[in-house]
Amino acid sequence: MANDIVARTRIKVCGMTQLSQAKAAVEAGVDALGFIFASKSPRNIDPENARKIIATLPPFVDAVGVFVNEDQEVVEEIVNFCGLTVIQLHGSESVDYCEKFTYRIMKALSVGSDGLVGNNLDMNSYADVVSGFLFDTYHKDWPEEVESLLTGIFWIP
Repeated sequence: MANDIVARTRIKVCGMTQLSQAKAAVEAGVDALGFIFASKSPRNIDPENARKIIATLPPFVDAVGVFVNEDQEVVEEIVNFCGLTVIQLHGSESVDYCEKFTYRIMKALSVGSDGLVGNNLDMNSYADVVSGFLFDTYHKDWPEEVESLLTGIFWIP
């Protein structure tokens, strides 16, 4: 892993689209809020609205940008504009793609009843590049939009 420090369990609430949601989550004690910048998601937020919400966050609450197979330049532009502190990659991004960023990266991996699903089956290849993993529920009969709504589990060795 890019970070050898063992971390405690942290809680992230994803899909923030309104300031009232963010305030409620922060008051409940979350460590991070997720902002989805994937156009196909029903919880997609535009960068301007995300920036307004992120500007209100206390200093120890991370702002996580969720991206799916987005161009690196677009990701960096949104990260810088919004003030994001972590990038969560939720598509089929390669190790080489992840290495291009200087930000903390969390890589999402889909998990089905038979284990890891999709193109990113070798977690070890990402170990020195990302700060952590998110295991997300996968079911072959669920459309991508439904799958992305399910709760994930972070693993940071």
